[in-house]
Amino acid sequence: YMELYVMFDRIDSSNDRRIDRGEFRQASQLLKQWGVDVGSNPDAVFGTIDADGGGMILFDEFAHWAIEQKLDLEDDDDAPDAGQGSGLISASLPISVQQKHKREANDRRRTSGVGRGKGGAGAGAAAGAGGNTVTDWAEVARKLPWGKDDQSTAARRKLFRQFDPNGNGYLSLAEVDKAVCKDLQLQSVVSKPVLIRAFQAAKDVRPGGHPDYVEIQEFRLLLLYIRQYMELYVMFDRIDSSKDRRVDRAEFAAAVPLLTKWGVTIADSEAAFDEIDADGGGMILFDEFAHWAIEQKLDLEDDDDAPEAGQGSGLISASLPISVQQKHKREANEGDGQAELEEGKEEQEQEQQQEQ
Repeated sequence: YMELYVMFDRIDSSNDRRIDRGEFRQASQLLKQWGVDVGSNPDAVFGTIDADGGGMILFDEFAHWAIEQKLDLEDDDDAPDAGQGSGLISASLPISVQQKHKREANDRRRTSGVGRGKGGAGAGAAAGAGGNTVTDWAEVARKLPWGKDDQSTAARRKLFRQFDPNGNGYLSLAEVDKAVCKDLQLQSVVSKPVLIRAFQAAKDVRPGGHPDYVEIQEFRLLLLYIRQYMELYVMFDRIDSSKDRRVDRAEFAAAVPLLTKWGVTIADSEAAFDEIDADGGGMILFDEFAHWAIEQKLDLEDDDDAPEAGQGSGLISASLPISVQQKHKREANEGDGQAELEEGKEEQEQEQQQEQ
């Protein structure tokens, strides 16, 4: 599955974990390199892979098709047995391979006792009512100091240097991902969609900033946006009872009481669903939910209601009051962001002098 995901990720140039028709067309040469020629009509192949007709290819759909086509990544190690998938898409495998995998799994269970009784993997996960993971919002605020007070500002400058190991003043998405998930150990509460959207929001807020990286002037907003998107994702995840990262009509209708608790009254769940489902794909994706949730000013009932935490930006900045958008742009261009840049330079110079 790793090999399949590497292929999927190379096609998904927008890094939103779904492949649209344009991305699939552009990947025709890659696909040919991996062993399948989509010919002169890639749209027809796209329609074949897009099993649910949602107008986009999700990883499950791509993986199922890729195994059927026996795609092979050109730069992997072609390890023995590595081309044989299983699990959700095992029906794509020869019957002999499926039976072999089932025998191996049953043999391991009999000899190790895995799956019996309590105490298996994940038994220690903190969960709330209905199986929802409980987020320690105070701990999140401590690790992501987005405040404007002196203590938060000092902690943030130190944190930026931790995020920027090569000291070039630019943070890539990969560096932010590693720092948040591994160094700060927030991987259990900060999902990839949250990081991607917060990163895009922060790097795009300053017109004169680098188009691909987050700089120190935008760093406070990056931390703020991670916190804000986290809250939105917790809501989205609670509605998404099937945990497939998309909300269907039944899940949305069942979540009307939750949405009421978070601050919006839904009189007609079908009409509200159609309003949120911007691309008409028949499901609500996180981007669509986040945009709508900010417009509705939804507020999670069990978070810490931290100052500013309800203010998002970036891809969905049009949902914010103009005054807030302008404030964030001013901050990144000159205000607090520029002050942090100057103070950060002074600290670096002092550290260099001490080392000398």
